[in-house]
Amino acid sequence: MNTETKKTLMADLSSAYLKIQKLEEKASKQKEVISSLRKNARTDRKTIKRLGESRDSWKSKNKSKSLTINSLTKRLSRQDKAARHHYPMWLVELSSLLRTQCGVSYGQICKIIVLLSCCFQLQLNRVPCANTIQNWVSKWGYYRLNNVGNQLVSNNVCLLLDESISMGNERVLLVLACDADKVSQKALSYEQVHVCYLGSDTGWTSASISEKIKELAKSQDWQIEYLLSDGGSNLKKTADLLKVNHVPDISHAIAHCLRKTFEKEEAYQKFLKLISSYQSKIVNGKKSYLSPPKQRKKARFMNQKALINWALGLLARYDRLEEKEAIFFQDLSTHQTIINTMKACLELGQVMALMIKEQGLNDKSLKALKKYGQIKKANPFVQQFQKYLWDYLMVYEELLNKSERNCFHACSDIIESMFGAYKNKKSQNPLVGLSWLGLELACLGKKPEKNEIKAALEANLLTNLKKWLADNSSESQASKRREFFNN
Repeated sequence: MNTETKKTLMADLSSAYLKIQKLEEKASKQKEVISSLRKNARTDRKTIKRLGESRDSWKSKNKSKSLTINSLTKRLSRQDKAARHHYPMWLVELSSLLRTQCGVSYGQICKIIVLLSCCFQLQLNRVPCANTIQNWVSKWGYYRLNNVGNQLVSNNVCLLLDESISMGNERVLLVLACDADKVSQKALSYEQVHVCYLGSDTGWTSASISEKIKELAKSQDWQIEYLLSDGGSNLKKTADLLKVNHVPDISHAIAHCLRKTFEKEEAYQKFLKLISSYQSKIVNGKKSYLSPPKQRKKARFMNQKALINWALGLLARYDRLEEKEAIFFQDLSTHQTIINTMKACLELGQVMALMIKEQGLNDKSLKALKKYGQIKKANPFVQQFQKYLWDYLMVYEELLNKSERNCFHACSDIIESMFGAYKNKKSQNPLVGLSWLGLELACLGKKPEKNEIKAALEANLLTNLKKWLADNSSESQASKRREFFNN
C-alpha cells in the first residue's frame, strides 16, 4: 500500500472518528434530555395522579353540595308558598292588597299581574284567576274575623252596630269592635276598628242581636263597655237587654235634627221639587253639566251638604251662565233663604260632629258642644234646629253623669264607610244575598301582619267559608230562582 493511499485512509478514518465523536456527544446530550424528560414525566404523572384524586374528591363533594343545594332550594320554594297552595306568597299578598288597599276589581288584578310579569320578566308559569284571588281574600277576612280578639289593646271594648243593607230578602248586620278608650285625637279609622261579626237574616230583632253579641263577648272574653249606633229602636233596645250604655251617633243625630226641622216645611219641599224638575229636564241635554247631585231616598238628610253646595255654587256663578241657562235656573234664586238657612244648620252640625270625631264625648267636648247648641237670636229654622240638637246634648250629658267612664266614642261614620264600600262591591243583582265578598270588610284598609296571609291560607279551607256563609245567611233568593228555572 503506497503512501498516498495510507494518507487517504488515515484522513477518512480521522473524519470517521470525528463524526463518531460528534454523534457520541449528541447521543450523550440526548440521553441527558431523555433523562430530564423522563424525570419531568414522572413528576407530571404524579401531578396527574394527585389531580385525579383531587378531582374525584371534588366530584364527591360537589355531588354532596348539589344535593344539599337542591334540598334547600326545594325547602325555600315550599317556604315561599302556603301549604296546599301553588302560587308564591308575594303574588298572594300583592293580589290581596291590591283588592283591600286599592279597591281593584278581581278581574283587573289578573291583568295587572300579567303586565307586571311582562314588564319585569317575572316568568310566572301561570296567572291566578279572579275566583282564586277572591278565595285568598275571603280566607284572610275569615281569619281576621276569628282572631279579632288578638287585634285589640284590651278586653274593654266598644261595639259599633249597624243594620241597614237590604240584599234580596235579607238585612245585613255589621258589628265592629274597638278599644273603649279613645287614644288619639282623630276620628276612628279602619286600623282602629275590627270586624267581629257580619251576618244576614230576614229580620234583626233586639233579642237576636243581643244573643249574637253575648256569644261574641263570651268567645272573646270581652267586657262590653257600651254600644255606638244610630237611633234605630232595635239597636237601642239591644243595649238595654245587654245592660250597657247606648251612645247615639252624632252624625245620625244631626241628620235627625235636620229632618225634624225641614222635612215638613213648605219652603224646603218647594226647593226639593224645583231640584227634581232640574234633574229630570236637563238629563242628557246640553245643560247636563249643571245638573244637581242626585239625592238618596233613604238617609237623605245625611247627604244634604252636596246639594246645598251645588245651589250656592250655581248662584255665585249665575252671571257666567249663558242666556238660556240663566232663564232655566232663574227660579233657584227665589229659594235663597231656605238654602242659606240649610247652610247655616249644616255648618253648625259639621263643627259639632268634627269636635266629637276628634275629641270623643267627654266633659270638655260636651261643654264646647253646649256652647254651640245655645239658642241665640237667629233664623227660626236655625233656632228650631238648635232645640233639637240640645235634646241630644242632654242625652250625652246624662250618659256622662251616670257612667264612670269619662270619654266615649260617639261617631260611627267608619261603619257607614264600610257599608258604603260594600255596597259598591256587592253584586248588582237585587236577589243576591250575603256572600264571601262580605269577608273583605275585615281586611279593608288594613296592612297584614308578618306571615298573616300565609297563616290564613293554611288555617282555612273553602269548606270553612261555606260553613260561615251557611251559618250567617238565610237561603239565597238568587239560588232559589236559578234552581227553579233550571229545573
